[in-house]
Amino acid sequence: MKRRHIVLFVSLLFVVALGSVAYWRPGAATAQGVLVQDYLDQEKTIQYIGNVDDTGSPFGVVMYDSSRPESLVHYMEASRFQGQKLISSGAKELYVWVTFRRPMNIDAFEALMKQNGLAVKRYTLRVIGQKGDRIGISGGPEQDHLVPADQIDSAMNAIQGHESNQAQLQGVFEVVGVVSAEGYQALIEDPRVFLVDVTGTLIYRDQNFQRKTNMGWKEFVDHFQIDGGPGGPFWYVEDFGLGASGN
Repeated sequence: MKRRHIVLFVSLLFVVALGSVAYWRPGAATAQGVLVQDYLDQEKTIQYIGNVDDTGSPFGVVMYDSSRPESLVHYMEASRFQGQKLISSGAKELYVWVTFRRPMNIDAFEALMKQNGLAVKRYTLRVIGQKGDRIGISGGPEQDHLVPADQIDSAMNAIQGHESNQAQLQGVFEVVGVVSAEGYQALIEDPRVFLVDVTGTLIYRDQNFQRKTNMGWKEFVDHFQIDGGPGGPFWYVEDFGLGASGN
């Protein structure tokens, strides 16, 4: 089944054909010159690195084995362990990358974000094409609208015009943002949530990152980008049927 990802920010629309996706394994990226290099798990199977790009914007990469469902569950459990450690060490806010078990309709998504106080930076929606192609639309809040209807309409029209079919919008499958320690706890306890990745927070709190960048928390969360392989973990949650236990 083909995978395609559409990135939608304000009025810009980019269409990228992903094709077949290779397994995202530890060691896939070079660590030369990075500011942060560590593992989420004691077994050292889930590696992450952090750095800043040429413009000074921070970014992180998570490398995990996406070839087996057990590895994704291990990723989820390791992330929870790290999240609890962060809170125990005094973290009041966390930068999180949340992956749902199944696409969540927009009303339910907005209600969940309000309930948990998650300040959304970006989100990705699942669209299914007429031939079953899985398509991702990524965007972010605009003014007072968490999921701007006009931007979603523009993206859907572009998809339908390209394919000459009626694509189906299923809902939001991942979101990136900042949440309080209390909101984080509520997220990991929500049965609709599969994974709450805290790699961004780990990178920010790393002593070497702080020493080399002297970056404040607000600047970090406003510019940080996290990469966990093409399409992110949700594509593999779908592939392995790991959304079955959610509601």
